[in-house]
Amino acid sequence: TQLRDLDTAITASKQIVQLDRADDAAREQLRRLLEKAQRWDELATVLEQEAMGAPDVETKIALEKKLAALQEQKRKDPAAAAEAWARIASLSAGDETAIQTAVKLFEKGGSFDAAANVIAENVSGVEDAAQRAALLTKLGELRTKAGDAGGAGDAFSEAAEVSATVPNASPDPKLWEKAEQAYFTA
Repeated sequence: TQLRDLDTAITASKQIVQLDRADDAAREQLRRLLEKAQRWDELATVLEQEAMGAPDVETKIALEKKLAALQEQKRKDPAAAAEAWARIASLSAGDETAIQTAVKLFEKGGSFDAAANVIAENVSGVEDAAQRAALLTKLGELRTKAGDAGGAGDAFSEAAEVSATVPNASPDPKLWEKAEQAYFTA
């Protein structure tokens, strides 16, 4: 009977949320009930909807982080977690941690194109030249794995150019060699 009571409470909370989308207490109650019932798919849907309708970037990022954790830890879905981290990366320009996390999770699922896209779409926001060069090098490696030799050459070339601007560091000539090799393969 306790399970039935929980189901009834979830149904009631869903109805309240549908009637008044601005009722933060009802949405929080629904999230708690879904978590208690271990209805991870429904909770993921609720978090996604809330993130899409969030009024500000900070709230959106916080909800996406909750969603990413749920996708990875409870639903065991690294691709869905990676998608949430990719959205976080696009919301917080230059957040290398979000970029790296999305890339790692996409790689785990063998989605090299998706991992490369996360870097390509967000690397320009990374201000630190050393970090940007490392991301561009990773982009070259991912594009190589994805069979995009021309794109890999472009990424390695850009990484070499950026690494030459890093203070107190010598440029890596191997990046130019990798670019040349990728262009030759293309």
